[in-house]
Amino acid sequence: MAAMAVMTSTAFAQLMTGKSAAISKEFKNKTFYLQWNPSSIVPDKGSSQSFTGFSIGLNKAWGVSSSLPLYIESGLGIQFSFYSEDDADYKMLSAKIPLSLQYVYEIPNSSVEIIPNLGLDFRINAVGTAEYNGKDYNLFDKDDMGGDDYTWNRFQVGWHIGANARFNKKWLVGVSYGTDFSEIAKKAKIHTTSVTLGVCF
Repeated sequence: MAAMAVMTSTAFAQLMTGKSAAISKEFKNKTFYLQWNPSSIVPDKGSSQSFTGFSIGLNKAWGVSSSLPLYIESGLGIQFSFYSEDDADYKMLSAKIPLSLQYVYEIPNSSVEIIPNLGLDFRINAVGTAEYNGKDYNLFDKDDMGGDDYTWNRFQVGWHIGANARFNKKWLVGVSYGTDFSEIAKKAKIHTTSVTLGVCF
């Protein structure tokens, strides 16, 4: 995390001064992606609750070295998450901003690139509802949720680690795993696996 913070600071300093490292002309630095996000809410005590999510978004990469294929990537995605439990249905719509440090390794004599990545995730939970016995509840409303202990949080910060494979410098598949630093509710955090399909341009 410390190394990433240093690289991030360097990258943004370069961008602010107009001296960012040149990205290879063959490097496609924008990626439009779709994700499947199987996740779980894990409390400190008790059993976890699994739910499903799907995301769509756009990321962009910036080179941070003139001699190494090292990049900072960020962007904006929209995630829809949901699960059903007995007579209750839960739904949440979130905006997420990833910030990743990437290294692009080109496999010799092939059109395949392997891209390991490590980074942070910032998530803004815009809408969250639960329907129980025909009545709707706002997951972010203290009155609806019965107090602070059960009210969900709108802003979260987490981390992720993963790897992508890019083919012909255009098509991308990847997988990553991450958890939250901050809680979605009191003593409960979200753990997420993300499977990504993307097109680079």
